[in-house]
Amino acid sequence: MRDSLRMLEEREEQRAAKLTALREDIRKGVESGDGLPAAAVLDRLEAKYRK
Repeated sequence: MRDSLRMLEEREEQRAAKLTALREDIRKGVESGDGLPAAAVLDRLEAKYRK
């Protein structure tokens, strides 16, 4: 029973850490400025790898 509770607590701690990291990544993305249109990015990548 104790092992099960310990495992559950560890899983919850890992989940909380992942959620914190995800929120930080989202914050950084929002603060990084305006994005680029997907079509422009894909056109650039197609031209790059067409060579």
